[in-house]
Amino acid sequence: MPVPLKPDLLSDEAEPHWPDLDRWPTPQETKSFLKATRRNSSLRLELLSGLRAFSLADGAPVTSWLGLWLSLVGIFAAQPIEIVWVRWLVLGGFALLGFVLLVRIAEFSAAMDLRRRMSATWLAAFEDALTKRS
Repeated sequence: MPVPLKPDLLSDEAEPHWPDLDRWPTPQETKSFLKATRRNSSLRLELLSGLRAFSLADGAPVTSWLGLWLSLVGIFAAQPIEIVWVRWLVLGGFALLGFVLLVRIAEFSAAMDLRRRMSATWLAAFEDALTKRS
């Protein structure tokens, strides 16, 4: 599951002005933001709010998947399977699925952290530009 780089609630008007979170902000982009939102305070608020929401997001919900996984392992451990090779087959399946789940959680968490940091960087650049104009 990829990490979205734009908020779901972003309006059509704000979408062209949403920054590219894969890059660092430039002075030209901050000037463009100021110019585009000078007379449209709702657009400015929408963009700043979206960046703030992304900069505060964390991967806590992702850890719930790990909790679910551990619950399933606990349920499995409580169930007696008398046929040894079936028990080992199921255990191996759980181990393989657990490994895949942990790798995916690690990838998602790293992507979320990068998005959070880049959003905070863009937000700070836009806020600095706004305070210098005041």
